[in-house]
Amino acid sequence: MSWKINRKGETRSEIAKKNNFGKWMNGKKMPEEQKLKQSEVAKKNKVGLWMKGKTLTDEIKRKISLSNKGKIKGPMHEETKKKISVINKGNHYSPETEFKIGTNLKENNYNWKGDDAGYFSKHIWLRKNKYNFGFCETCGVITKKLEVANIKNHEYTRDINDYNWLCISCHRKMDSNNIMEVIN
Repeated sequence: MSWKINRKGETRSEIAKKNNFGKWMNGKKMPEEQKLKQSEVAKKNKVGLWMKGKTLTDEIKRKISLSNKGKIKGPMHEETKKKISVINKGNHYSPETEFKIGTNLKENNYNWKGDDAGYFSKHIWLRKNKYNFGFCETCGVITKKLEVANIKNHEYTRDINDYNWLCISCHRKMDSNNIMEVIN
């Protein structure tokens, strides 16, 4: 059963075919003449203009205000954060939950791979666990752009002493020297 939706008795699919709406638009821009045609139709049918020149009644304003009460708009103020912390003070985890917290960390986690972890996961682990002094450990230049470099022939292990924080320049030089040693 197809529903007739306009005065001429056309269905949605018939209107879409007639006006070239549908699959042809996927990934394509709408032609300017089509945009003009749609805007003229919208103006004719007064689409989006139903509120133009109208004002909201006091009752509707009150209803909108009531519906927005209690909704957080934007970041929380310090005063609100303090109120929430006071409310939550004294709330604790149950003994069972408190026992569970921290039991699935590192080696106890079912996803833990240890030395079998991939290149990126080991670098993420190093960034979390190896202290960054803010300077290159080879040339001593002070910079924010430091990289974790493996100094033991690219055998990626979980030993923090096998890695150094190097500036980009020293890291590239070290890598190129390692490549040259492998080639020779």
